[in-house]
Formats: sequence, C-alpha cells, structure tokens
Amino acid sequence: AVAAGLAVATVGAVPALRERLDALRTVSAVRTNTADAIRHAADTIGSFPVVLIDYKAMGLDYVKDVMPLPDVRKAHIQNPMDAVSLKALLTLSGVKEPRVEPFSAFIEGETDTALLLTANKLEQDFVASRDDITVEKQAEFRSGSESAAVFLCRRL
Repeated sequence: AVAAGLAVATVGAVPALRERLDALRTVSAVRTNTADAIRHAADTIGSFPVVLIDYKAMGLDYVKDVMPLPDVRKAHIQNPMDAVSLKALLTLSGVKEPRVEPFSAFIEGETDTALLLTANKLEQDFVASRDDITVEKQAEFRSGSESAAVFLCRRL
C-alpha cells in the first residue's frame, strides 16, 4: 500500500517536474541567446548607444505582472540583463565608454539611433508593434524555443 501510494504521488508530480524542466530549458535558452547578442553588440557597437527593452516600456510591473505567473510563462518573459550590468559587460569586452539605456529612456531621450537588444519573442513582438520606431535586424541568435536579436533602431 505504501509503494502504491508512493507511485501515485510520483506520477502526480511528473507533470509539475516536466513544467519546471521546460521552464529551466527556456531560461537557459534565453540567457544563452542574450549572451550571444551581447557579444555581437560589443563587436559592432560603433558610436551607437545600446538599448534594452525594459518592463516599464512594455507596461509591465515585475512584481505585480510577472512574478505571479507560472514558471514556464515567466521564463518566456524574463529580461535577463539590465543597463548597469550590460554596461559593465561591454566595458569588459573592450568597448570604450559604452552608453546603455533602457528602451523607455531611449524613446523619451534625444538620441534617435541605437543598437537595440531583445532577449525573447515577447520583446521582439513588442518592438514590431511600435509605430514610433523603425528597426533593421542585424543579427539573431536562436537556442531552444526562444531567440535574441540585435536591431538597428531609429526613432521616427
């Protein structure tokens, strides 16, 4: 009876474990793709600032809108890089005095052209839906079900 109960508990846990494994695979793919996009940006930055999509620009509050989601959904929304960390990585990669800013600041700022890094499909869809910018894909990095991309972005 104990073995049967254990077997039922184990079988019941399998879907939850699969969901966790899927979430981990997605997180890994997003981070791998983003690392590749950052390396590409470091090699091609020129005089442009680098812009990252931020939750604020997408109208999301991380604590209220993202944290409560199931792990698999949250994994597809994750934003694995912030401006301060990206600036440090670009500096370590040999970029002299990189300028890095969140998308919300770019839209409100004075610079009209930048390299835009997207970490996942949600961010790419967000960029494609904007009518105040034009984007030209420079590179795309795909691992698993997600992709990161580097765009040349111009404000209209």
